[in-house]
This record gives sequence, C-alpha cells and structure tokens, in this order.
Amino acid sequence: PMQKFVGELNRMDFDNLNKRRLNMGLEHDDELRILESSYNEMLDTLQQQKDSYIETQRTHQQELERKVQERTHKLELANQQLSFYASTDPLTAIYNRRKFFVLADKYRAIALRNKHPLSLLALDLDHFKCINDDYGHAAGDKVLIEFTQLVGKLLRESDVFARFGGEEFAILMENTSAKNATRLAETIIKAVENTHFNFEQSEISVTVSVGIAEIISDEENIGGLISRADKALYHAKERGRNQYVIEGDDLLNA
Repeated sequence: PMQKFVGELNRMDFDNLNKRRLNMGLEHDDELRILESSYNEMLDTLQQQKDSYIETQRTHQQELERKVQERTHKLELANQQLSFYASTDPLTAIYNRRKFFVLADKYRAIALRNKHPLSLLALDLDHFKCINDDYGHAAGDKVLIEFTQLVGKLLRESDVFARFGGEEFAILMENTSAKNATRLAETIIKAVENTHFNFEQSEISVTVSVGIAEIISDEENIGGLISRADKALYHAKERGRNQYVIEGDDLLNA
C-alpha cells in the first residue's frame, strides 16, 4: 500500500488538482488511510487557493481594463474639449479666426480644383462701441451672442461662420459667386435691422454692414480674399452702413 501511495504521488498533476485525488481502495482506517484522507484535503485546499488566485487575477485584470477604458475615454473627451476650445470663439461658440483659416484653405483648394466660385462675406456691427458705452459690456456680449445665433439660422450647413474678434465676423460660402452671395447679405442685413436685442429693461437696435469678395485667381490666397472683402466692408461703412458692397463693383450696393 505504501508503494502504491508513493506511485500515486509521483503521478500527481498539480496543474489539474481538481481532477486528481488519491483513492487506493484501503479497507482499514489505519495510518495510511488517514494519510490518504489528509492528502486529499490538502489537494482540496490547494485547489481552492488556486481558484481564488485565478479569480483574483481575473478580477484585477478586469479592473485594470475598466480603468484603462475609463482613462482612455476621459483622455478622448479632454482632447475633444481641447480641440473645441482651440477652434471655437469662447463667447459666441462659433469658429474662431484660427479655425476659419484652416477650413478656408481647404475650401479654396476644393474650389480651385473643381473650378467653382468661392465667396467671402465680411460683417461688422455698426456703431458697436456705442452699445458698450451706453449699456455696458455685458449688453454688448449679449448682442454678439444673439447676433451669431440669428445669423447662424440663415446659413447653409456648408457655410463657414467665424468671429474674427470684437464685432467682426466672416462667412465663407462655397460654390457661390459674389453676386449670389448678395442674397445672404441682404437677408442678414434685414434680419438684424428688424431684430430688437433685449438687455435687462432695454431694447437695443443694431445694424450690420457687409463686404463681399469672390476669389479671382489661382494665385490668390485666403488672406488676399479677406483683404478685398474688408475693403468692400470699408466702402459699405463709408456709404452709410447697414448695407453691403461687392469688392470691385462700385455701382452695386444695397
């Protein structure tokens, strides 16, 4: 019996403890029977410890994966927020000047490749300094916010609307000639003129002037287009404000 016991031990597979038990078929409750029983109890304990260790490792691995996923998600959100803040005007929540130039360069490349027109509207709220002086900067901020919301509802999904700073804005219109861009300019001018911006107990009236320019050659960059639209905007201001002017067309204004 002792030789059989030793042989069973030598054949023991410790990687599969739950499949191996000593069973020598002993008939008497002698010391060898007690040893066999104790050894099987030890195997059960080892198996329980092994199962517990495996479960702990599995739980730990799941927790690590959960934390990695959670941190990855937070990192993605943080990157999205950084991207949003880097490209968005903090007051009006539309594109800022930096993002506008990034998108405008892409629009220009597509327009030149497809030989489609590309137009820019430069907008400036008239006498905006008076609003800040008369009602305070909080009123001016509210007007800017509501102005962008009003204009945003009039735009196509493809139009790029950005705040350049202060009360200056720009709208880039793909596949649109300067002449066709006047329709949007007229709509914006009338909508702003007919809107009363409320601040506390006051109603604030605002008008907007618009300069329009269309890209004219493959050599012209976005900076040149903006410069010509600003020139047209200056003429709109010079002619009395609350109107638009197309750059290069001294006869057309509204």
